[in-house]
Amino acid sequence: MATALAAAVGEALRNWQRHAGSPTRAAECAVRVTADANSVRVDVMDDGVGFDPASVPPDRIGLRASITDRLAELPGGWSAIDAAPGRGCHVSAGWVAR
Repeated sequence: MATALAAAVGEALRNWQRHAGSPTRAAECAVRVTADANSVRVDVMDDGVGFDPASVPPDRIGLRASITDRLAELPGGWSAIDAAPGRGCHVSAGWVAR
């Protein structure tokens, strides 16, 4: 669980570094971790240029393979991506004991 979650968060941070800023403005990013005995959740939020998740071509596997698919394969794993042009990106990922 820890390896899959760390890899997903790492990909979210790499995407922020590569894509969130613009030529005229750097984007800020915040990471929040919450956990208890039965679950862990990590939120990676930025105020960058944002994007439309539906417009990501199928051959771009970063979000899909490194975040969504990896956690979906883990019993109790989950993820959500909330993004829109001009609105930044919020990636949530976590695990809940079953």
